[in-house]
Amino acid sequence: TAALWKQVDAYVKTMGLNEWGYFCIMRDLSENLIDDIDSRVLFNFYMLRNEGGFKVKTARGKESERLVLLAAIDNDKEVYSYTFFRFDENDGKQVKYYLIYGGGQSQESIYTYDFAEQEKDLRQIGLDFMQTLNMGSCDVKRELSFDKIGVKIELPYNSAHIAYLDDVPMTIFPIYFASPISIEAQQIFNSKLNELRQQYSPVQFIDIILNFVQTAFEYKTDEQQFGYEKYFYPEEVIAYPYSDCEDRSALFAWIVSTYTDAHVIGLQYEGHLATAVCFGDDTDVTGDMFSYKGKKYFVCDPTYINASIGMTMPQFKDKMPKIIKMK
Repeated sequence: TAALWKQVDAYVKTMGLNEWGYFCIMRDLSENLIDDIDSRVLFNFYMLRNEGGFKVKTARGKESERLVLLAAIDNDKEVYSYTFFRFDENDGKQVKYYLIYGGGQSQESIYTYDFAEQEKDLRQIGLDFMQTLNMGSCDVKRELSFDKIGVKIELPYNSAHIAYLDDVPMTIFPIYFASPISIEAQQIFNSKLNELRQQYSPVQFIDIILNFVQTAFEYKTDEQQFGYEKYFYPEEVIAYPYSDCEDRSALFAWIVSTYTDAHVIGLQYEGHLATAVCFGDDTDVTGDMFSYKGKKYFVCDPTYINASIGMTMPQFKDKMPKIIKMK
């Protein structure tokens, strides 16, 4: 099993997966090798806990009597759409364990065991991406337009990346704001955006990027597109036919943070997400702004079509948003 884990670890690092990738590979491997679902749960539990050192537990469903796999997933962040249970650990803290595999009924009660001393050094599964996804060559391209300057580009994306990102548990916005697009798409952006930076001032450049994100993608809410809430990573914005305010904010924040020296924060209103950018003390920018850590951040709303820097949607103009800081 140690040799198997070494191979899986190499795959995760080579492909740029986050730690959720260890579970995905083990789950898929077990489903190809093992017919019985309870045996798959035990296989995943053994490999993730004994070889990977992750905080996972087995339990049995009260009604179904089927085994389930529970995992502690980055308790410093919210994780959405997964059933969870709280368990006391030896330091008096409670840890959330999420039901990630197995079982018969997602809402049923479970039987499991108390904290064991040997679990104290195990780690939670992290959701941060430390590398760029690299699961082979991009296989799809999408033509997008910088309407403000009359320029078109073809951005590639990798359908394997999109499938993996769809599998990762939905979590907090800063993760999405900081996660990069494919290497091949970055190369296209590098060429075009570096060219634009030579032609325009930093403020003009960001205004072009803002307009690009506003106008290059068609808008639909998650409920309209999927029937449920789903946050996009930047590469998913390129891949899916529609996107909403959270998705566009993630793409805009990533582009600005990657290709400029400006700083970006998120602005979370009730039912809406936008961004704000700090251009520096000496930049001549006007419009709606917020003060954060002694700096001026001007509203840049990637969903407010054709709105320039400093313009807030009328319905949110007098509202105070929650500030979301980047990673």
